[in-house]
Amino acid sequence: MKLIVRLVILCIISFILFVSYKILEPNIVDRNARSKLAEGDQSHWNKGDDSVTLKEKLSGNTLRDAVIAEITAKYLLNYFYPLKQSPWKVAESIATDRQLHPTNCNELGSILHAMTKTRIQTADVNRGGTQLKMTFTMDDGQRLIFKPKWYSREKILSNGPYEGADRHNGELAAFHIGRLLELNRTPLVIGRRINLRTEILPHATSRLKKTFFTKGNNTCFYGMCYYCKDESTGVCGDGDVLEGVVILWLPPTYQLSNHNHPWRRTYRSYKAKWETDNQYCDTVRNVDLYRSGPRLLDLIDITVLDYLTGNADRHHYETNGMQADSPVVILDNGKSFGNPYKDEESIMAPLYQCCRIRYRTWQRLLVLQDGVLSEVLQEVLNQDPISPVLSEDHYVALDRRLLGILAQIQTCIDREGLDTVLVNDSTRTFTTGGREAQIYNPNIMESTGNKFISVMRFCFSFSYWTSPVVLSLMYRRGYFCVDGLVSLGKFGCSISVIYLLAWLLRGLGRSCNTDYITFIQILTMASTIQNQAERNKKLSEFDFEFWAWPTDFSFTNAGRSREQGSPHQAAGSISDYPLSVLSYMCANTFGRRMMYPGSTALINTLLENMLIQERGRLVDDCQGRRCKVQTEDKNEIDTMFIDRRGTPGQAGRTLVITCEGNSGFYEIGCTKTPLDAGYSVLGWNHPGFAGSSGSPTPEQDQNAIDAVMQYAIQKLNFTPDNISLFAWSIGGYPASWAAKNYPDIKSVTLDATFDHVEPLAVARMPQFAKGLVSRTIKTYLNLNNLEQICQYPGPVLFIRRTQDEMITTRSLKIGETAMMSLPSNRGNDLLVGFLKHRYPNIVDDTTMSVLTRWLAEKTERQYMLCVDHGVDENECMRELGHTNDTFPSDIGAGFSDDLKKKMTLYLATKHLKNFDTTHCTPLPHDRFEEPWRARPHNM
Repeated sequence: MKLIVRLVILCIISFILFVSYKILEPNIVDRNARSKLAEGDQSHWNKGDDSVTLKEKLSGNTLRDAVIAEITAKYLLNYFYPLKQSPWKVAESIATDRQLHPTNCNELGSILHAMTKTRIQTADVNRGGTQLKMTFTMDDGQRLIFKPKWYSREKILSNGPYEGADRHNGELAAFHIGRLLELNRTPLVIGRRINLRTEILPHATSRLKKTFFTKGNNTCFYGMCYYCKDESTGVCGDGDVLEGVVILWLPPTYQLSNHNHPWRRTYRSYKAKWETDNQYCDTVRNVDLYRSGPRLLDLIDITVLDYLTGNADRHHYETNGMQADSPVVILDNGKSFGNPYKDEESIMAPLYQCCRIRYRTWQRLLVLQDGVLSEVLQEVLNQDPISPVLSEDHYVALDRRLLGILAQIQTCIDREGLDTVLVNDSTRTFTTGGREAQIYNPNIMESTGNKFISVMRFCFSFSYWTSPVVLSLMYRRGYFCVDGLVSLGKFGCSISVIYLLAWLLRGLGRSCNTDYITFIQILTMASTIQNQAERNKKLSEFDFEFWAWPTDFSFTNAGRSREQGSPHQAAGSISDYPLSVLSYMCANTFGRRMMYPGSTALINTLLENMLIQERGRLVDDCQGRRCKVQTEDKNEIDTMFIDRRGTPGQAGRTLVITCEGNSGFYEIGCTKTPLDAGYSVLGWNHPGFAGSSGSPTPEQDQNAIDAVMQYAIQKLNFTPDNISLFAWSIGGYPASWAAKNYPDIKSVTLDATFDHVEPLAVARMPQFAKGLVSRTIKTYLNLNNLEQICQYPGPVLFIRRTQDEMITTRSLKIGETAMMSLPSNRGNDLLVGFLKHRYPNIVDDTTMSVLTRWLAEKTERQYMLCVDHGVDENECMRELGHTNDTFPSDIGAGFSDDLKKKMTLYLATKHLKNFDTTHCTPLPHDRFEEPWRARPHNM
């Protein structure tokens, strides 16, 4: 009998290990709507229904409009952004080996604007290629390529996929589609209208002048190229003015190498091999150039762009350099947008024959479906000087073709599996020789050891989380007798041996990996560098386990007083001890993990690749500085600082410290909102989240935000009056604690935050456990946001989500709308308690009814309620002008009931803003505003 029991247990454990092994495979693909819809939602997508889930997520107009607004705001250009040096020098400085411009680049608009306004010094023919072009040399020596307009926007070329002359608007639209796909390897393009007589002829070379002629009242030229023969092949302006696009010459550091495209056409009556052989990709992969490295994936990225734009003329491609990992530069997109009614499926051959695509490219396609691509692109192109750029039919074609690409990817996934098709090569694991973002490939021994270690850590974490249930089941099965304990001991020894062997196997694999040895040598060398900035710059080239990162700032609280949170309550009598023990077990097993799921091994493992990717973007695109901050209790906090003090405007002088939610990380969380608004930002992860050590208890969270604040003041040199706090959801606890202990900070913004966690916990747990839940929360997880924020005397803004499903105590039934749960939103209680504390003579029993009614409405109805009560801002400000900034305030003692109601509504509108969406939707940067001040603040 004992043997049977042991066999059953062994089978169960083996099954768990097998399932966990499959879950934790290295190429696991998680989907995070927050970071990719608005570069921020926290919905995790499963492998089987990713596209369906996104469609469901975007089905509501509110969320879809928010996604479009967020992406549009990110990609709209500021043509008048101030530059500190020549636009051409800036263009060179923002280019790297693998991209011509970063995704987030404020200077891009000003560079493009200079391309349209700078005077032409010399105009010459351009003999390269088969199509008509001119080369301009501008006043300051910068060169541009000019491609002229041949066709109207409505012209349809229906004879073949590569028919006709280059479409200038195709070059322009392809550049911006590349931006939206975050390829960023297309040269800068903008529309420009040229007066051929006044801007070109006086500055044209003799060989260009010879090709000019007049046709009717129009000035024309035919230039020099393969197809440029005589006047019959020329192009004419509208009178003297010719529309076209100018393309920025590549940076001088770019050394182009030309290659034949493996999927090039024959341009003859017979077909190429790839058109008749569906296994042609195997032939391509046998070539050294495409066997490994990024080259094949680069070509498939271009395939996506070409299919969207209808460009079937990609017979060659260029790379920046001769090496196998040299990035492909996306040139010559002129054969685009010829026929909006024809989707040339053969363009997709590299994709459907190889069935491989970058994970991040697939992510972008998911984000841009359901009409998002066409709407955002149209808004961006409407900024161009030659707008409108595309006809309406071409926008429809873009959305249709995008769905075709996603359908083809899904077909590949169904045939070969998601882990095989989607390649996540964006992990910034190491760099060598100054080259950017190469991928660390562990050998078979290391990857096997890693996998077993990850699986066993996950199993241990899951067992610890569910230990009350597991222990009770083991007790009922008799495992706490002598024989049972012996069996458990043997099992534990076996697991320990396997765990030890996995560590040894991983160590042996790493010792044989030259890349890992190189990394260790550089890490050791960097650790000896005394200059912290220089050391961190070197270490930022790598992404590795954060425990090995040297400490950048260590904080001790010696000599400085601060207020602690509520202490643990001791058991009052002997009879209370069993309940206290049970409460302790619940809090430190499943309770804390339910409240902070971001600290669990499962969430950290699932999000690991995405966090590495987004952390790399913060470092590469935003010049972020990653640092390790040690707290008073010796936890190590992972922080990221983006300094905007050197940018024009006032916003960059203010540091916004963000506090994330219970599954939020600075890499994919609310840091993006103030970052997009132009502020300097310091993000950090809760203890136990990602690289931060420790556990997310109230005390450890207090120590973490305390150390982060001191790091901002002592090392980053921000004064408290230039520091603002921005918190989302459960992040309101460390933010309110910091506001209480640092009363001189500039302001606090609390988004989707509650007054106290106890009512929310009680509402979501069984009623029979209400007493235990309440005791556990108050003793071990006492997140008392209201009590803390009331002790802060500065400006505070609350943001309430009117469709919030997380911080409401009333569950919606089928058929009920979000409005029905709005009165139970605990953000209401936070505002009421806050106003009662600050203005006790105004917000009292006589005004609570009107405030409760106001809180039960959305913005439009709230405004009407204020109108009905005659709320006048000037009158209210005059009354507030008679008080000082100390709270509780004595204002309102002699007010009439009507005036108190007006003042209550006025104060409510100034301290609370509605956002008509759900709990996890990212806050757009245009909704991030400084909290209201009763008195003007000196900047």
